[in-house]
Amino acid sequence: MPISVNSYELGWRTNQDNGLTTNLTAFYNTSDKFVSFANSDVRVVDTDQRVYGAEANVSYPFMENYKVGGTLGYTRGQYKDEANNWHELNAFTVAPMKGTLFAEWNNNDGYGVRAQLQAIKGTNKAHKDDLELAAKNYSDDYNSAAEIKGYTTMDVLAHFPVAKGRVDFGVYNVWGNQYKTVFAQQAAVT
Repeated sequence: MPISVNSYELGWRTNQDNGLTTNLTAFYNTSDKFVSFANSDVRVVDTDQRVYGAEANVSYPFMENYKVGGTLGYTRGQYKDEANNWHELNAFTVAPMKGTLFAEWNNNDGYGVRAQLQAIKGTNKAHKDDLELAAKNYSDDYNSAAEIKGYTTMDVLAHFPVAKGRVDFGVYNVWGNQYKTVFAQQAAVT
């Protein structure tokens, strides 16, 4: 069953003489069907879908060999029900807001260290929509949605040259936070 998709994207990028790099991208996609992952089932649902969002990136070399930067991404998506009303898509299709920050040091000999922070914002939009539909005895089960709990992690990565290659290593989730990924949280309800 073919899916007809329309995609629109608009972006802006700057590269300053002082090394500052910025990117801003916005997108909007529509389709006449969407792929559903629910109840151990994968289906193509014959209804309209729209997904849109924006992402911003910035990096700046504030001293020789040192750079800082980050990203911020926002995505939202909806599908139409049988009555032509829009409802939120679950986290298999649309990720919650995500932000990253980093600071890194690299030298000309191939050594480097990077500290990075990632924050995922929790969301309950699709979950609330799912509960409202269930309360109205709307029996569609192709968009079962979880309440996504946000989390933050920090990683420290390093690399150094060896022979004709490079060795990379890191300590992930330095703070030892207990969390479930967005995918794992969504998968628990399907």
